[in-house]
Amino acid sequence: MSILQFSHANGLPAACYNRLFSFLPTYKIRYVSSFGTQRVEGSLWETLTSALVQHIDLLPPQEKVVGIGHSMGGILSLYAYYQVPHRFEKIILMDAPIFRPAKRFCLEFLQFLRLKHLLIPTARKARRRQDYWSSRREAAEYLALRPFFHSWEASCFADYVEHALIARGNGVNLRIPREIEYQIFLSLPTRRLRKDKIRVPSYYIYADSHQSLSDSDIQACQKLFPEITFLPFPGGHMFPMENPEKLAELLKKILEKPNDDYGF
Repeated sequence: MSILQFSHANGLPAACYNRLFSFLPTYKIRYVSSFGTQRVEGSLWETLTSALVQHIDLLPPQEKVVGIGHSMGGILSLYAYYQVPHRFEKIILMDAPIFRPAKRFCLEFLQFLRLKHLLIPTARKARRRQDYWSSRREAAEYLALRPFFHSWEASCFADYVEHALIARGNGVNLRIPREIEYQIFLSLPTRRLRKDKIRVPSYYIYADSHQSLSDSDIQACQKLFPEITFLPFPGGHMFPMENPEKLAELLKKILEKPNDDYGF
């Protein structure tokens, strides 16, 4: 049975996906618990990718993984594959932020002007996000009112409250500091997204509501990676939290029936 090496989205520790994992009981699922809990000196993406590769290298050298990554985790899975391709049997990217060339150019130009946050609303929201509450219950009541969570399954929201927050002092804080989450959003890679042909079966599952990626972004990504099979999925960017059971069904099809029709 395949070993699934899962990598989470920015700001969402891996245990927030426990509901999704519960629908994949026959697979061994491994993950780095939380990317972005500490400040990074030097290249942020190189540091995060190295952490993922080191985690994979804990396995016996003959064992391979299926790299599965959501959003930021998709980019990390791709970068890890380029570093150690012999450790992968498949790659599954889920709404990874790979933008069309024009948007990548704009991001680079705005980064030069130190105005990149103007084109990345998630970065602005991360920087302003409340990050302390007097109790987990108070946090849950506050977060439940935020539009970001309205489409989530209740059990996924409960996992977020349990695992994305950490007790500190007389209250709870975000486990992944908002300033680091902000820096990760600002440093989204715009260059060297394709370093070589991907030589293992690879898939890109994207949200059909196009919250984070436009039609033009998806089309540009298809041109950049013609060897990847692209699959739409109902919902928004947080579809792993919106419909984890249906997503698990799709993942099982990809893992067990590689030549099947993946449509819904």
